[in-house]
Amino acid sequence: MPQGFLKENRHIFRNLDRIILGALAALCLLYLASGIFTVKANQAAVLVRFGALRAVIGPGIHYRLPWPVDRVTRVKTTEVKRQEVGFFLDTAGGQPAEIQPYSLTGDKNIIHCRFTLQYLVSDPGKYMFGAAQPEAVLKCLSQQAI
Repeated sequence: MPQGFLKENRHIFRNLDRIILGALAALCLLYLASGIFTVKANQAAVLVRFGALRAVIGPGIHYRLPWPVDRVTRVKTTEVKRQEVGFFLDTAGGQPAEIQPYSLTGDKNIIHCRFTLQYLVSDPGKYMFGAAQPEAVLKCLSQQAI
């Protein structure tokens, strides 16, 4: 750069270190503020730190460590979930769309049973970390119970 350019714009470069320091401080504050999260009244939050269950958090405003450290997953705890066994409902008409195979009972009778399970998530930590696919496990267990 020519020497004249620096002399003419000296007032800009005089406070450059303060501007850079202020910008870095603002970025750090924004990063730390990204840890604030809310949990609705019908939810519970599962706090996972480095891939391990840390806590189950109730409704309200909370703070977690930002992105690479903590992760929060919200689970609806008051929603009644449904699981159809022996059939599934067609989305257009609400009629059974597919019937699963028949079952053989202990006394060698053949039956076909269709039912709907309804359940609530009472422990979000166990729901998320107890099985990889909890809905599939529930369906298999209910079919075995028949």
